[in-house]
Amino acid sequence: MMLREMIVQHQRGAVDLEMGMHEPAVVRFVTHLLFGTERPLVELDGILGASAAEIVSIVAETADAAPAGFVHAEAATDPVTQEACAYVALLAVTEAAQGQGVASRLMEAVEDWARQQGFRLICLDVFANNRRARDFYARHGYRDDSLRLTKPLR
Repeated sequence: MMLREMIVQHQRGAVDLEMGMHEPAVVRFVTHLLFGTERPLVELDGILGASAAEIVSIVAETADAAPAGFVHAEAATDPVTQEACAYVALLAVTEAAQGQGVASRLMEAVEDWARQQGFRLICLDVFANNRRARDFYARHGYRDDSLRLTKPLR
């Protein structure tokens, strides 16, 4: 398993994630994996002009260079404490690569990036009912920090 940092470019109002030599297949891989479509992964106009200190995208590849997983993180501000922190916006692993340590390696890599940027904290959001993800993050030292409540409005 090999990890590679990806290049992030803004294109027509959406983030186009590409590996090195113009490979938008990664975008299709991640969006299809998550959404079953080829729509843009994220639409974040705020990423324009972002430096390497503000964002990182890392892809895990199999020995034959097939994508196995992906993590994207960015500089953020804790909404309560106003402290600068790293925020993991997305972690995804293909079904075939699950259980092989790919997610752990991706999280270790993004945590290394966060330390290099000087962040004291790294945070992420996870659905409360996603027990598998919550258990994964707990095994990696992540703890409940706050709880956001929502209510559907009619």
